[in-house]
Amino acid sequence: MNASTIVTTMNDNNSERCNTTLLAIYQEEDDGSLERIIIPGVALSLMCIIIIVGNIFVLLVVPRLPKPRRPTRYLVMNLAVADLGLGIFILPLSSYNEIVSWPFGERWCIVHAVGDSLLCMSSLYTLCALAVDRYIGVTRPLRYNVIMTDRMVLVMVIVVWLLASSVSCPPLFGWRQPPPDDPTVCLITTHFSYVIESCVLGFFLPSIVVMCLYTKIYIVARKHIFDISRNIILPNKDQDKDSVSASSFSSSISGSSQDVRISVVTSNCQNQAALLKKVAKIRMEVRAAKTFGKVLGIFVICWMPFIVLYPFGCLCSACVIPEIAWDIVFWLGYANSMMNPFVYVLSSQEYRKVFSRLLWCRNKSESQVDVLNVVPRRGATNVPSEKF
Repeated sequence: MNASTIVTTMNDNNSERCNTTLLAIYQEEDDGSLERIIIPGVALSLMCIIIIVGNIFVLLVVPRLPKPRRPTRYLVMNLAVADLGLGIFILPLSSYNEIVSWPFGERWCIVHAVGDSLLCMSSLYTLCALAVDRYIGVTRPLRYNVIMTDRMVLVMVIVVWLLASSVSCPPLFGWRQPPPDDPTVCLITTHFSYVIESCVLGFFLPSIVVMCLYTKIYIVARKHIFDISRNIILPNKDQDKDSVSASSFSSSISGSSQDVRISVVTSNCQNQAALLKKVAKIRMEVRAAKTFGKVLGIFVICWMPFIVLYPFGCLCSACVIPEIAWDIVFWLGYANSMMNPFVYVLSSQEYRKVFSRLLWCRNKSESQVDVLNVVPRRGATNVPSEKF
């Protein structure tokens, strides 16, 4: 049967093929040899530990960053909560199921799979919320604090979890095929239509929206910086003219002329300082957008193979998918949850400082001297490099 015939078959037949294909992949596993248990066991246990410890550090570091609290940090913490949930509740059971078998029966298998999907989708939807936050920060820098209030961020977090729940929870209410007869096999067997729906709404559509937002952020930021840079350069010429005019005026009228000249030059300097501050703010927003763009890119790279392979296995029942390929794409998606803390550490100087303080148990007063009492280099603008 060719691919076009498979696509046009009834939904139930597609679901049955999906179940048969996944079960066949599962049953290809060899017996419980010592090598097969020890090596994956150590690797998966190490992954769980890194995910848990790394995201706990994120939750400890973000509230302690030295700059005033920004709404963005709540979204970063929400992302860390989702990744931490995977590390605590999902990955240990998935690891045991991968190495040994599923010990808890059909009902908990469904709950486990739905929880897995819920946490993964909430991560991507949180990245969407972060993209919206960065978009407002770059396109509406003067109104950012008015728009992105704590209440607005709370609404965004609630919407993130509601959307993730609406996409991931239907199997709990019957939108799935009957599971295999073997209770030690845990496969979330769903209708083919649900597989497509979850892939589109839970991955492709949010990813496209976020990529469009980041493209717009890049374009708008470049335009703002270019326009402001022109305004910074032009007043220098005007300042020279004003200075000459003021000097001429001072030669004809004594007494008050010096005040006029100082007033003109001071006004121009203040305008330039305001423009420089605005440029610095936009660049700070762009740096933050780049950080979260890296997080998004890693998410897409880690989950794209699984999102492609999962519906493909349902469409093509005659296709043989090697067990090793399925294992790689499955655990590559989980590996995404342990990468975000490293992205923050490599991208944010403030994050590194607070992280170092927590890691080496340094006292608060010492860390304040290191983090807050930063002496700018000669000629450098004293602008915060906050990423969150």
